[in-house]
Amino acid sequence: MPVKRQFSSADFLRWLRDYLPADASVHECNAAGQPGKEARLQEWRENRFYSFDSDAVAGICHAIEVLALEEANGELISLLGDFRDFESHRECYLQLAATIDRVEALGFGRAPRNLRHLQFRRDERARHYRGVLFQGEEQQALFICRVRSGEFPGFFTLDRRLIARFSDELNAETGKQLREFSRLEALDHAAKELEKDLARQRETLDTAVRRLQTDKRYQPGHFALDLEKGLSRLSEWKSKMPEILARAAR
Repeated sequence: MPVKRQFSSADFLRWLRDYLPADASVHECNAAGQPGKEARLQEWRENRFYSFDSDAVAGICHAIEVLALEEANGELISLLGDFRDFESHRECYLQLAATIDRVEALGFGRAPRNLRHLQFRRDERARHYRGVLFQGEEQQALFICRVRSGEFPGFFTLDRRLIARFSDELNAETGKQLREFSRLEALDHAAKELEKDLARQRETLDTAVRRLQTDKRYQPGHFALDLEKGLSRLSEWKSKMPEILARAAR
């Protein structure tokens, strides 16, 4: 699949299909950040957090590396983890370094020797995150996840501005955490909690309408009371929002 234009999310998911192992495990992340139901590839949404297993992480990272090779320009930053594992990536990264403008691999442990267009940098954040960021002239993509006890919560995005913010933070060489990742994770948790409340209220509304249609004992006053209860629950979000936004801004 040659890269001729900027990918949409649907294009990117079709691209991933050839690189994602058949037995890879990907699940929804719930409002508490814990794995939930299985998430099928065609249902993934950009900027939404999922829980990936190690095979899925490796497949998605490699897909973006191949995308960079196809684009044949730009810059790529990789959070590799332990530099001792670099040998399994060597051939791909030497090819990337010979094809695009700049490749930087972030990791921990003893770093390999730098090569032309291929730089290695020790970075403590590579202990806590895995991912690949690519910025090309036409195409850009980011996949990043947190390392957490055998599972990897994270997301993908094609948004140029968001990718640029991550690039700036990775190049800043500060801290052990990625603040931008934590900000987006907090927003994702809040959005999913709100989605759950909205779904619950929709179910309550549907039930109330059916009762109003079929049960003569269920009067408009009952319907109004049930609707008010649901709306009061949603109105609680007004008081929650300042705390959510403050948490997302840290």
